[in-house]
Amino acid sequence: MPDSHEETITCEIVIKWYKVSSRSQFGEETLSGLGLQALMDVLGNPDWNQVYHCWKIHSRHMPRLQPFVNHKFDKAKFVYFIEAYKNQLNA
Repeated sequence: MPDSHEETITCEIVIKWYKVSSRSQFGEETLSGLGLQALMDVLGNPDWNQVYHCWKIHSRHMPRLQPFVNHKFDKAKFVYFIEAYKNQLNA
């Protein structure tokens, strides 16, 4: 009987924010306490290519993401995006 292998995807999840009045990135934070499945639940299970993806954070997402972010969301001043990067694949 062949050995069974379980694949585990580990991801780095990063939130970036930009001033509403410019295209310059204002800040970036790695969300180490937020898992990929929890992020997918917050975002409504969007498409994810399992390598890299970026999604815009809307007002409806902010209350569920706030516990994982070290700063307070300020949607009047900033536009937010969240990115997921695949770190490694273990078999």
